[in-house]
Amino acid sequence: MVPETNQEETYEKVGKETISEFMNGFNATVFAYGQSGSGKTFSMVGPNEINEPLSLDFHLIPSNIQQLFGIIPRATLQMFRTINQFIQKGYEYQVNCSYIEIYMEEITCLLSQKTKLKIKEFPNGSVEIEGKEKVITNTPEVKTIKLTKQDIFKVIATGTKHKTMGSTKQNERSSRSHTILIVEITSKSIDGTQKRSKLSLIDLCGSEKVIL
Repeated sequence: MVPETNQEETYEKVGKETISEFMNGFNATVFAYGQSGSGKTFSMVGPNEINEPLSLDFHLIPSNIQQLFGIIPRATLQMFRTINQFIQKGYEYQVNCSYIEIYMEEITCLLSQKTKLKIKEFPNGSVEIEGKEKVITNTPEVKTIKLTKQDIFKVIATGTKHKTMGSTKQNERSSRSHTILIVEITSKSIDGTQKRSKLSLIDLCGSEKVIL
């Protein structure tokens, strides 16, 4: 990618195909890696000015703000466009979402702000973070189909806000912490076939070059 690449072009090259695979039942991950100040959070979420509009009704977000959306908001839109298409064909969906931060080896839920969460591995090989809040999220575009209790954009905005608050209390925390938005989808087709998949959207902490 070159510096002149805009958010839409970045998503087309980095995110679109991955989200399509996720919607087809495959686990997937997209992450941003680089030095502090290189634009990781900008690429994953967008500039600071989009956070407040994200908590509004989707239809109230002006087009010039939508153009600033990073990979996470754009992935959300692609996911729910696909979901709504299949719901109209008789499919059933549940979308769970959680948002965590890892800072100084301590895990915090960015939705409930619970700290010092623990990782638990189960006999079947699955791994879960105990104590993190997991919400059922709603489509940002279609309000007539009620999958849920809470808009996914509001989850993103809440988690980003809590991370920002934390960074003001701890110098450079925002560039020294990993944030992970976890989206889990369960779908049920007309014939009863079920698919489950997990998507991790990760904004890694700044990687600094050691100067000897």
